[in-house]
Amino acid sequence: LEGGAGSGRMSYYLKEKLKKDKNIFVIATDPGQWQLTKHFRVEPYTYQDAIKTFQPNMVLASWMPLGEDWTNVMRRCESLEEYLLIGEADGGCCGCPWRTWGIRNDDNNNNKRKSKKSKRQSQIPGYERDGFLKFYLHRLSKLQLQRYDSKHFSNNSQTVSFRRQSFM
Repeated sequence: LEGGAGSGRMSYYLKEKLKKDKNIFVIATDPGQWQLTKHFRVEPYTYQDAIKTFQPNMVLASWMPLGEDWTNVMRRCESLEEYLLIGEADGGCCGCPWRTWGIRNDDNNNNKRKSKKSKRQSQIPGYERDGFLKFYLHRLSKLQLQRYDSKHFSNNSQTVSFRRQSFM
């Protein structure tokens, strides 16, 4: 399942590449709020409704909007084995540094009112608390281009896999 698929281009090409495997189904979903021209089939679902409706084994999100975290909804889906995030990771312009990537910032470290137990709990990233492990897919990331790449600055985009431990 691709959440926030926009025009559906990535899902389309994934389907083309995987069409020989009859056990893999790729579904592009996007609520259409950006009103992009759809050259490919895209189901009109928010990422939350798509996950609830389709109960996928894997979710793909490319360039999740800055300040939004979709991963909590993904991790709550019992059928989900893995989710892949594509874009600027670990505090870049995708998702939320702590909730999405498990990267702390000073605001999270300086809350003195928390109890010792809640401090220990809050030091564990949400994906780990929910039983997922984080893997950087470096070989795949090296093949990616993004609009800010240039002769002197490249490979800012990454693909990161979060896999449920029980499925490993």
